[in-house]
Amino acid sequence: MTLAAVLRTLKEDRGDELPLGDEPGPEAGAADLKTALQALCPGAGKELSARTLGTALRSNRGRIVGGLRFASRGKRHGAALWCVENIK
Repeated sequence: MTLAAVLRTLKEDRGDELPLGDEPGPEAGAADLKTALQALCPGAGKELSARTLGTALRSNRGRIVGGLRFASRGKRHGAALWCVENIK
């Protein structure tokens, strides 16, 4: 899965906010969301960790692909909040 496909899947599934580890994910589309997040962390295997995912998001922060990009929106409970932004 390309970065563009990952960004589109996340934007379609969650809108602007990406899920945090302590928040429930959507029931519908959860498999697509998991596949997209795993595509960002190919070395992580089947289970993603917050650290691995955070590293992948930071490494792609600001990179515009298909009019979308990852951006951070501050922190909550010490964890970074991430979003997918439309860039036009």
